[in-house]
Amino acid sequence: MRPIFDRLKISREKLAYIIDATAAPVCIIAPVSSWAVAVASEVSETGGFHIFLSTIPYNLYAILTIVMVIFLSITGKDFGPMKQAETKALESTRSDADMEFQESKGKVIDLVLPILVLIICAILGMAYVGGFFEGVSFSEAIGYNPTAGLSLGAFTGLITAMLLYLPRKLMTPKAFVGNIVEGISNIVPPMMILILSWSLGGVCRQLIGTGVFISGFVSSVNLPLGFLPFLLFVIAALMSFSMGSSWGTFGMLIPIVTMICSVENAGSYLIPALGATLAGSVYGDHCSPISDTTILASTGAECEHIRHVETQLPYATLVAVVCAVGYLIAGFTLTPWIAIAAGIILLISAVMVLR
Repeated sequence: MRPIFDRLKISREKLAYIIDATAAPVCIIAPVSSWAVAVASEVSETGGFHIFLSTIPYNLYAILTIVMVIFLSITGKDFGPMKQAETKALESTRSDADMEFQESKGKVIDLVLPILVLIICAILGMAYVGGFFEGVSFSEAIGYNPTAGLSLGAFTGLITAMLLYLPRKLMTPKAFVGNIVEGISNIVPPMMILILSWSLGGVCRQLIGTGVFISGFVSSVNLPLGFLPFLLFVIAALMSFSMGSSWGTFGMLIPIVTMICSVENAGSYLIPALGATLAGSVYGDHCSPISDTTILASTGAECEHIRHVETQLPYATLVAVVCAVGYLIAGFTLTPWIAIAAGIILLISAVMVLR
């Protein structure tokens, strides 16, 4: 994408922002992803995959970030440091040699087809493993054992890529296997975070009673439960920004949230509270300078890391402020749709004013 953005005179900072804004925010609401399995595993005792699907409309940060990217891409309206970067890019004169596309034997279908096969086969795999073709409802089937279904989809996508690349010599067998090994090694750190978060969750639940303490504190201060999603969003955002890890943040908070919402009269707040927790975790991870996604986005766009952070921080924070208002609405109405509609209106209005 770098040569395309250079030819269109769009800044590398903008490219880095688009990469970052369409990474974690998309993954956290995509049912066919490792993120979905990670979240479902954290709430396996209260509904697992069904709970994750229910949190998607309440994940305001992910939804509004996608809206923000689409709106900025269509209108070209920018503000703050990003506007300065865009102005500088328009005035720059890159040489034609810098903007040359690298020659490649690959085609667009080589990228798109394996991904489409992965998505379709993962959904069919979850349905098959859950007994959908034997009469079980679709929602129950995909929530029965999503890990097995995703594994079938990943394997089929891998076979499709192999059949596309190796016969046409786009990649050698050694390079293909090497990329598989590299991909497996990249998933080890998130798996370690999950294992440690499960351990921490068990300690919080069974040994020190964190959930009981926090729920007792909330009750003692007579704080209306309608504020719970708002407070959890803020707490998760601060934790994730400090740690640079959304997985580590929701891994620690989700067990506490489920315990808080397990008390009497608090069950209806579980889904909004979990959605706010996931949203806050993604926001902090999105704009943290020590986050792996932030570092990879700036590296992939060949943009100076600090420039990427300072240009995207106003955008991400604007979305987060609108989300905070949305969670106040969602907390007291217990419906995400009013909050989403109000959030979109507020977000677009704010961008038009700030530009």
